[in-house]
Amino acid sequence: MALADMVRNYIRNEEFRVMAVCQFTSVPGRTLHFSKNQLRLKDIGFRNYSIMKKVFEDTPLSSLSPVFVGSNALLLGKTPESLVTISKECTKLNWIVPSVYVLDSRIIPSSEVDKLAALPNLNCLYGETVQILTQQIGALPLSLDSIPHSLVNSLSHLSTKEEKTADQ
Repeated sequence: MALADMVRNYIRNEEFRVMAVCQFTSVPGRTLHFSKNQLRLKDIGFRNYSIMKKVFEDTPLSSLSPVFVGSNALLLGKTPESLVTISKECTKLNWIVPSVYVLDSRIIPSSEVDKLAALPNLNCLYGETVQILTQQIGALPLSLDSIPHSLVNSLSHLSTKEEKTADQ
């Protein structure tokens, strides 16, 4: 229990915002050491804790407990851009496979992170969001304008139908 508290405090004190839970297969010690150093140069922390179920117990991330079985490794980053860095670095390494990504207590599927990694930078995502919202705002008056026209057409159709039935 004390070790779980220590790990929880370490993650909180270091202000890690990004976490990737990865399946960790066996790898020679020298390769592991060099890879950890490469990740450290890119501001990605590599940790291998076997008590992570206990660390995230009674937190919003407790739903991740099924992922923490067997050999797991945590890749930790401090900025949202770390998601892309972790994704790209894990594709280079054949012995570590990300299962789940977490950004600020929000679980993100690997497919979404792969889409983010395909972008040149995350500012493109902001631009795409603004473009989509602008298109939706532009389409809103057209949608709202079509409702009264359709209502008028429906009412005129009903009145024509009633006139025909009244004439008969």
